[in-house]
Amino acid sequence: MGAVFEPSIAKEAKAGNLEARFDWLLARSPRMPSLLEGSRRASKVFAISDYSATSGKMIGNGYVLVGDAATFLDPVFSTGVFLALATGERAAQAVDRALTKHGRLDAKDLVRYEREAKKLFARFRRFVYNFYDPVFFEAFCTPDPPESMRKAVTTVLAGGVERPPLALKIWTQLMLWGVGFDRLRRRIGLGPKPEELRRQQPAA
Repeated sequence: MGAVFEPSIAKEAKAGNLEARFDWLLARSPRMPSLLEGSRRASKVFAISDYSATSGKMIGNGYVLVGDAATFLDPVFSTGVFLALATGERAAQAVDRALTKHGRLDAKDLVRYEREAKKLFARFRRFVYNFYDPVFFEAFCTPDPPESMRKAVTTVLAGGVERPPLALKIWTQLMLWGVGFDRLRRRIGLGPKPEELRRQQPAA
């Protein structure tokens, strides 16, 4: 169970600790109290101040984390199902190889999986973080963004990150370099500053 909310809403809660604040947030929903009737809390309440979260340990002796359990990026991009399936498939193959080879699962059997999973997460993470940058947002959300830029972004978000063609890699890198250069240019006074763009950016 989780609650996602604007920081300003949390200030309305009179409760001081996380457990009481969580209960207050759930009670605000017209449906949650009835859905949770008869249930009990199985762990303490945790809080994070950002959508993105990464587990400190992805692999170990006898276990492996996949999908959101390993890394949660952002709900805006709807990458959860794809990453769960992509990493789940790789983890299953690694587990199968280990059990076939020596009948147990050690951390060293999962090193290759961890490396490949981190690459997948990193490719999406670049777009997630840039999306919230006002310079990137302004460039991509114009009425008619450059076709190469639109294609690069939509291809990645559609799951084209496992074996991206060379052209896509080049256009993606050029796009991110361009956004970085534009950001620097504005900060030294050659255009609207990022904070000015942020004020102009429409609410999601």
